[in-house]
Amino acid sequence: MVVKLILRTDLQRAVCSWGFVIGAVSFCLLGISGVMQNIVSAIRGGSIGQLQIGYTMQMMLDALGSDAVLLFLPVLCALPHTAAFVEDFQSKYYRVYLPRSGKRQYIGARLISTIFSGGLAMLAGALLLILLLAVVFKPMEEPRAQALEVFAFDYDTYLLDLRWQLAGRVLLLFLSGCFWSCVGGFFACLILNKYMAYAAPFILYYVLIILEERYFSAFNMLNPKLWMNPLLTGAGTVGSMALFVTELTLLMAVAYGLVMTRRMKDA
Repeated sequence: MVVKLILRTDLQRAVCSWGFVIGAVSFCLLGISGVMQNIVSAIRGGSIGQLQIGYTMQMMLDALGSDAVLLFLPVLCALPHTAAFVEDFQSKYYRVYLPRSGKRQYIGARLISTIFSGGLAMLAGALLLILLLAVVFKPMEEPRAQALEVFAFDYDTYLLDLRWQLAGRVLLLFLSGCFWSCVGGFFACLILNKYMAYAAPFILYYVLIILEERYFSAFNMLNPKLWMNPLLTGAGTVGSMALFVTELTLLMAVAYGLVMTRRMKDA
């Protein structure tokens, strides 16, 4: 019961923080900037019924996987709660929890809240982006009946495929947010510097990209930019890539938990 209370408090602290809001809103704005050319073209030539059916969902996919989003994703997911343990440790605030919960329960709750805060921030940003694009551009698409009169095309299958791709990309963004948030927490705790919570994920992100592109091109799953496009990696499917990222997150969570335990022993 105490663990649930601490976990709920930590998650509320993360989700209700300005870091969470900034991360989600920034994600949305970066996604929009990534497809700004498409948006301008649609607005210039788009009145109701003028855009091709499925145009909005394709724009959503492009926005969620744009370079602008992928560039800042490791930093954005670290904003809500990644530095929380270091802040508590340095201020000795964690000692308020220990008499009621114990070290193991406190560390477990802090670990879970850190991981999920990053994923939830990216999920919120992705859903906000999808909602905005749907509200603005979905009414501009041509009706399905009108499209069938011009092209003999199975639009139902096409739209279903786009929906699955969109759901898969949102899932991978959530899992990536969980992973990079855990990475930031680990390095911040290891060095006892809260700023490493934001810098470490960004640095590791680009170190992995450079290693894959220059030295280990055969192991393209090491490249985090390709995690949003499993077909470009050896994973092949969203499910396989999701499992891969989940495994990385669990490994990093174990390492983070061990470092937190060591810090608590030294306190």
